[in-house]
Amino acid sequence: MGSRKRKAAVEVTNNVLGPEQYEVEKVLKKRTRKGKTEYLIKWLGYPSSSNSWEPSENLDAALLASIEEEAEKSDEYRYKFEEGFSVLKILAAKMENDEMMFLFQYRNTNEGEFVPAKIANVKFPQLVIEYYEGITLWTD
Repeated sequence: MGSRKRKAAVEVTNNVLGPEQYEVEKVLKKRTRKGKTEYLIKWLGYPSSSNSWEPSENLDAALLASIEEEAEKSDEYRYKFEEGFSVLKILAAKMENDEMMFLFQYRNTNEGEFVPAKIANVKFPQLVIEYYEGITLWTD
C-alpha cells in the first residue's frame, strides 16, 4: 500500500471504557485472512510498534473507499514475491470482482496471498501450468 497518509478516525469499542477514537496515519498493507480483508494500520501519534492489523469492518467507510480507489490507480502495493519471498506453489484460485486470483504459498512462511492471474501468468507461468495440471482430471 505504500506510505499513503490517511486522516480518518477509527472507532474501537472498549467494553469497559466505551468507544475510543484513533486517527489513522498510514495504511501500510492489505491482506486476506480466513476470507476477511485486514489492513495494517500505522496510528497517528503512536510508534510503529503499535501498528495493528484491523479488519475492514473496524475502519471508516470513507477510509476504505479511499484505500481501494488509490489501490486501483497505483501500483504501490508490493506482493511478497517482489519483496524477496520465494513462491513455493499455487494453492487455489478464485474469482474476485470478475478477476481470477491465485493463492500463492511462500517458502519459510505460513502466510499466503492472492495474486491476480494476469500477474501470475507472466511472472510464474510454470507454477500456473503446474497448478492447472494438478487440478485437471486425466482420463483415457
